[in-house]
Amino acid sequence: MAAYTRDERWPPTRGKPTDYRSRQPGARSSNTPFVLKDLEKRVATLSVDSTGFASELVRLRHVRLVASYSWIDAPVPTIVVPGSPWIWADERPPVKQVPLDAGIQYIHHDASKMGNHSPMLPFFAAIDAMNDDFAYADLDLVTDRNSLRKLLRYIDNACTEDDFRIDVDLVGKTCLFTRQEEAATLVGQQTGYGNEYLKAATRAPVGCDKMVDHRRIITYVSRDRGLCKMSVTVHCSLEIWEFEHLLGFAADACTETKHDDDDDLLASFSSLSLGGNADKPSKLNEPGSAAGFDIQFTSSRSVVPQANLIEVKTRSIYREPNWKEIYPQLYLSQTAWLYTAKHNRGVFEPVEKISLTGEEMRPYAEMMEGSLGKLKNLLKMILKAVRKQEEGVPLSLVRQGGTLSLWRRKKGSGKPLGEEIRPKFKGKVPVAPSA
Repeated sequence: MAAYTRDERWPPTRGKPTDYRSRQPGARSSNTPFVLKDLEKRVATLSVDSTGFASELVRLRHVRLVASYSWIDAPVPTIVVPGSPWIWADERPPVKQVPLDAGIQYIHHDASKMGNHSPMLPFFAAIDAMNDDFAYADLDLVTDRNSLRKLLRYIDNACTEDDFRIDVDLVGKTCLFTRQEEAATLVGQQTGYGNEYLKAATRAPVGCDKMVDHRRIITYVSRDRGLCKMSVTVHCSLEIWEFEHLLGFAADACTETKHDDDDDLLASFSSLSLGGNADKPSKLNEPGSAAGFDIQFTSSRSVVPQANLIEVKTRSIYREPNWKEIYPQLYLSQTAWLYTAKHNRGVFEPVEKISLTGEEMRPYAEMMEGSLGKLKNLLKMILKAVRKQEEGVPLSLVRQGGTLSLWRRKKGSGKPLGEEIRPKFKGKVPVAPSA
């Protein structure tokens, strides 16, 4: 396993962390300065009108979990591999009332923990912990769900969606998206009841009561082609492009998994410090004792199945659900269940449980197939534009004023991947020909 190191001691996170789930798209001004910070030159404009939107439908199948991890509240940044989402507490009485969310609310949990270092580091650490010789060089794109959702909003509603920025790195043939937000956390803003409801309706996995966030990394295939990556087939003249994607996302909760040995998923840990000796347990009760962020894992490496995953949504009884936002969030991560809790000023009705594959989801599934076809073509354009640049040149995708452009940014800006990450993508894999 590679060593993941940092140059300076990590300051502890202040305040009591809560999950960030209440912020809605559209809360930021369209004239956001941070999207242009440290940018030098526009190298390509990606026109939404030239992506061949109506070309074909795309479906996602053969989901495969690559890795997962949970952040825990500790003196130094610490992840648990494979970790677990919060467990839905069906044995409890239904939640009747909760207070407004308060404290720290996370917009981008990985970035808030990693400081000036790449928020992708725990992503790769979890993959390495759960996979021997993972074929990074086979990938065309490494991304998170949030970045794909932003691109989908741009495609479907280009004139009204907020500005955004995604930093881009080309390593070998692989394009890596790094999510960028103006701030990784919000403090002192009461934006809803989602976090407090989740705490009341779930329980922490045994042995991991300090868990604060869970992330998963998956691959999947479109059109039943029998691959083990997300392969979006792009027809261009007589050529076929296959995009192999690795996707990371946050998971709210899960139904309880029963194990044959009756041991809870996170009941017993061995420890490994990514910046130190692999045979020497890290000391979580001694702040700053490890050279890098810590990773812990279970001896069984068992993981929560995709079929157990739950997305939890709270909303006022006076508001209708925004399915253009909700369904892509579920579908891109193949989250099996949506639990919706309606409330009147924090007084809740019984939760409604909806299956991703249920009949009531069919209209949104059909809508999503067409949107994925559009996204596929836009990703093709992005990948082609990125590969025209030299490897190692820092880039950014910027949506501003209804236009999506690829920019060069200043060297040394952003949050560099680090030399422990780049060598993973150096395998000799042929690049698909340009259209």
